[in-house]
Amino acid sequence: MINYNGNLTQNGGKRRNNYNPNRFNALDSALAYIVVLIAFVLLPRAISFAFRPFLRELAAFDVYAYLIVNVVLSQSIIFAVAIAFARIRKADPFEGGGYFFKYDGVHVLMSIVLTMGIMMAFYYSHLKFGSDAKTITDYFGSYDLKEVTTVYTPFFAIVYIVLTALTPAIVEEMLFRGIIMRGLEQFGSLFAVICSAAMFSLMHGNFSQMILQFLGGLAMGGVVMITKNYFLGSLMHFFNNIFAVAFGLFTNLEELGLPNEIAAVVDGACILIGIVCLVVGSAYFIKLAFSGYAAKKYGVEKQLKCGVYYKRSSLKTPDVVEEEDGAIAAEMTRRNSADDRTFYYYGKFRRLNRLASPVVSAVLLCVGLTMAVLIIFLSL
Repeated sequence: MINYNGNLTQNGGKRRNNYNPNRFNALDSALAYIVVLIAFVLLPRAISFAFRPFLRELAAFDVYAYLIVNVVLSQSIIFAVAIAFARIRKADPFEGGGYFFKYDGVHVLMSIVLTMGIMMAFYYSHLKFGSDAKTITDYFGSYDLKEVTTVYTPFFAIVYIVLTALTPAIVEEMLFRGIIMRGLEQFGSLFAVICSAAMFSLMHGNFSQMILQFLGGLAMGGVVMITKNYFLGSLMHFFNNIFAVAFGLFTNLEELGLPNEIAAVVDGACILIGIVCLVVGSAYFIKLAFSGYAAKKYGVEKQLKCGVYYKRSSLKTPDVVEEEDGAIAAEMTRRNSADDRTFYYYGKFRRLNRLASPVVSAVLLCVGLTMAVLIIFLSL
């Protein structure tokens, strides 16, 4: 069970100190998304203006060196926004509020299977959609970065692949599953998964990635929501990016000199294997959802009660803290006799965040989604 005094007991009474029960709300989700979108529009332009000569020289030197700078910049923006909201709202984006970050071997395996299934089953639809989208964007005009290479290109390419696989798996999960999806739970778990997946796909700013990003967002959000384990979301995000690189090579089989017939057989086999993996992975996690896995494993309770995220009745008898410091236990009992929003975390008494206004949150969510769509069209 969760003891809302900053401790967590689970799995036969094992205790974990400094567990933060605080959560984000729907208003946090909407504002964090809007802030990221605005930052993505303004900061790159400001940096491009301030460092234009350097960036031009870098692009002219090696295209992958230029792309590395772009990845670092975009992920730094997301990380800064996520950290800022976590500090302001005094909530943990990765662990806390009923969620955890831990390794589970079986779940890891099935998460990878599900991710591989989505990639293999839908990658060719993704390519077709991307091709159609490129036709539309070319009508409006587009700019292709020249592929300038040097003897350092292999090294830069490896660094670029590692960064694009690893950093989004940590940074983007902080924002989209740790803050946005968790805050949107105010409107229900299903809405939180679907809406955060849509926001995730639109944030990438182009149509060519939309199908896979949305399906991947659904899978990552669904698995995290079912298991309450953020580690699985990060792992799935990492393998999704790795599989994207691998399948990018498979789609160029004809260019490797293989006959069209063999390439078609390989493509068909990939789709078939993907469907099998998708069915197996989906069935496993759907079964977990209906079995009430998180409630049985971690004692996670219903969290939307009485206008706050947690009912604090368990603090009337704070037995775990009492073992460590009776004065703290007495103070918590006194505070919670009148106000059930106090918790003790890293040496301080803190207050749980309340639910946000549904109307204001919904309006700002619509504003954020509209902004994301407009940014895509304006960047064509």
